[in-house]
Amino acid sequence: MILVMATRFVIILFFFLFSACNDSINVIELEDDPEEETYFNPGEYGGSSLEDKEDIYNVTFSNDGERVALIRRRTPGNLTEPIRQLWIVDKDGRNPEFIASGTQSIAWSEDDSRIASTFVIGGQHTFVIVIDLEKRIAKQLTGSPDHTINRYNAANPQFMPGSSNLLVSVWGQAYQQDYDIGVYVINYEDESVEGPLGEYLNRANLGNNGAFFSAFYLDTVSGDYSNIFVNYDFSTGGLDEINPELTGTEFRLDNSTPNPRGNEIILEIRRDFADQLVKTSFSLEHFEQITELGGHNVKWMPDGNFVFIRDIHKGSGAHYVPHKYNSTTGTITKLWDDLPDYVPEFPPTNNFTPIDITIDW
Repeated sequence: MILVMATRFVIILFFFLFSACNDSINVIELEDDPEEETYFNPGEYGGSSLEDKEDIYNVTFSNDGERVALIRRRTPGNLTEPIRQLWIVDKDGRNPEFIASGTQSIAWSEDDSRIASTFVIGGQHTFVIVIDLEKRIAKQLTGSPDHTINRYNAANPQFMPGSSNLLVSVWGQAYQQDYDIGVYVINYEDESVEGPLGEYLNRANLGNNGAFFSAFYLDTVSGDYSNIFVNYDFSTGGLDEINPELTGTEFRLDNSTPNPRGNEIILEIRRDFADQLVKTSFSLEHFEQITELGGHNVKWMPDGNFVFIRDIHKGSGAHYVPHKYNSTTGTITKLWDDLPDYVPEFPPTNNFTPIDITIDW
């Protein structure tokens, strides 16, 4: 059942197309029925998870579709176990294996033998690493004095198809830092660095087999992410800039996640007290809201569908559950409907020998 949301909702999107030939501006509106009441009240969606519930995110399928890597924020009710746990499970959510801790993001290599991740120290210091799942070792690529990107402010690495390169976002400007905030390319074998591809761009995500990436501008005054995101075309170096404005309740544009194998893009927005998903494409010609009951943290599957996280507890405290969006039918189902509480059953982490990650900084 689809529940119609709130008050009148209008997104006006201005597209500034930067090219040598012309600049263009388009306007698109999305509206809700102004007679309908808001489904969520303040505080009923999102926030900290309930104490007895799992909190998993970045649920990311391997390229062969057989395994799923995910981050488990913490072990419910156990403060002695590590946080930001990286696990790999079978595609049905069973047979969990604890890989490492301290990790934040997930990107599989093309052959599924490696995972690129953001390693986090102290909640705010971030480092790019590549984990070799076969050799069970981790390689640090940023944050040490010997690296070109030698401060602790790089994140969200993604493997670029057909190469040994990673797309990486630098989100901060540290004291005496001699490189800019922006998007960079790092070779994970020889550690060479190119960039920035776009100054003050951040949270970059690759689309269409590496043909483009979507990213956000970082507000250099506030240090926060702006509501402006861009598509960067590798073939031309051109940027499409998208700046939404809203007449409505509590609007914020949170993320843009392209299909790694296609031109589709899912926008994560915050409006009317909940996170929602809007579907568009690289051409930016059409925008369609595809959730009404909430959704965030989109991760595409190799079959063209995608996984997202939804809070299914309408009230104080959250119960986060991975869901699957079928791109052909437009239907939404729980990813692991047959599992208790719809998430994997995790054994104690001390049942495993995790990969050691040592950071030089």
